[in-house]
Amino acid sequence: METVNDQHAAVLLRLLGWGVFYNWLVARLEKKGYDRGYMGFIVSGGVFGVIVGFTVLVGSLDLGMVLLACFAAAGLPMVIGSVARYNEARTREEELLDEVMQRLTRAGGEGADADEEKDRRIRLAWGDRTDPAGGGAGKKGR
Repeated sequence: METVNDQHAAVLLRLLGWGVFYNWLVARLEKKGYDRGYMGFIVSGGVFGVIVGFTVLVGSLDLGMVLLACFAAAGLPMVIGSVARYNEARTREEELLDEVMQRLTRAGGEGADADEEKDRRIRLAWGDRTDPAGGGAGKKGR
């Protein structure tokens, strides 16, 4: 096996730089929420950078294409699965929001009254005697 020469060291250092840069980029994407639903593509971008480095390192476009085909075959189901899982989660969230909105709409004005009554009971349970409905003495405490 051939030892690591200057060209190999240069490629490996460039790959290290690629990793640092790509980590910075992914952190920015995550911070802005742009990664949601696209993590499989983000991982594929990182892998592609490594494949380019490998191709340069071994000096064979044919080997690089074989490696690309291998990663594509293994990665495509993961990318599709990542997008599908994200879409399923978004659908569940939307269904939940629809259900909450329907309950609030059905409750009409009763929902607000029920919340006020619940708040009043909590205040009384915690010792708040300033109950507007009961005309308490204005003391607070347990």
